[in-house]
Amino acid sequence: MEDMMTTEQVAAMTVLWRRLLDSQYVHPDVPVSQITDEWLAGLIITDGIGVGVLGEIELKVCQYSDYSGSTCDRANCITLADDYGLTHYEGGVWGHGYITMHLGELPAGAWDETITDRVGALTMIIDLIAGLDEYPIIDESALFELEALLTEEAWDAWLESDVLFEIRSAFPDSDDTMAARIDSFAESGELREAFYAMGDGMYEWHYESANSATPTSAGIVRAANQIIADHFAAD
Repeated sequence: MEDMMTTEQVAAMTVLWRRLLDSQYVHPDVPVSQITDEWLAGLIITDGIGVGVLGEIELKVCQYSDYSGSTCDRANCITLADDYGLTHYEGGVWGHGYITMHLGELPAGAWDETITDRVGALTMIIDLIAGLDEYPIIDESALFELEALLTEEAWDAWLESDVLFEIRSAFPDSDDTMAARIDSFAESGELREAFYAMGDGMYEWHYESANSATPTSAGIVRAANQIIADHFAAD
């Protein structure tokens, strides 16, 4: 098993890490302009630890939050964590999340993996991240699953109350019997089922951040009116 990098490997890794630092999806905790070749070489040789005052540098990759980033960024974090073993920090203030890496550090490998094996793994990861500048998603299926999850989470978070508001507003002079029917329809899960069954023909989902899904207001009104026509109009 190899214990140390060769001079040629350090030189190749320097080029590779510089390529990663050039990506718009990568944010080191010090300005890139301050990361000298000496500092970078020291990080590579020490597997991300650094030497003396030229210590470790954290990289935040594919950052997102409630107010920034996109579902693509969050899906990429999920893919890089689940499929490539990187660390996905999530659940920070305002839904902040990102992949965290340390400049110069090779991916953890099995006990019998050589430095060459680990360099190969890192090369693949950096190719994926750098490639996001050309196409913003690594795995389309991860994006599809995330957006499906967000549409489901929207119901309990706020969407049910908005739909109920529209339905109740259509019966301002109704008696307690109608109010009870509407409540029962919602509590049984039928309201949720009816709303989601309409799908794109009635409303379109928008993903304005990495952590939320929102149908248009007009779409919510259309869906509510259709539910009224299907389940309550006769009354």
